Amino acid sequence: MKENPEAGELTIPQTSGEAANWLRMLAREINTFVLFLQTWGAMGFMIDPGVVSSLLELQSKILEVRSRLGMIDQGKTLEKLRDSLTDIASHEETVYRQLTDEIKRFKEESEDIFPSSKLNFDPCF
Repeated sequence: MKENPEAGELTIPQTSGEAANWLRMLAREINTFVLFLQTWGAMGFMIDPGVVSSLLELQSKILEVRSRLGMIDQGKTLEKLRDSLTDIASHEETVYRQLTDEIKRFKEESEDIFPSSKLNFDPCF
């Protein structure tokens, strides 16, 4: 999560409500990524095991912090969870980069099957 994407600095939510929304959004993103990976795997595309491992690690971190977040009063600051949230934010960037590389690799390997110039095929949609 970034406040100023151009600065490249990680920023994390400041309240438990913001954190809950952010973690919920990340959990939904992971579900979407898993759906893409399952679809590509069904098509015979070999998914990099490192990508799957990173995605599962991010998911477990999110679930762990969400359970701890439930113990904090709504609207309170997140001092006790700050390190965990920062770790999740940096891990999210790593996973996103890995998935971007995987999408590029999928496009390259599937170009003969789905010529993007002719079909306007995008593997993400």
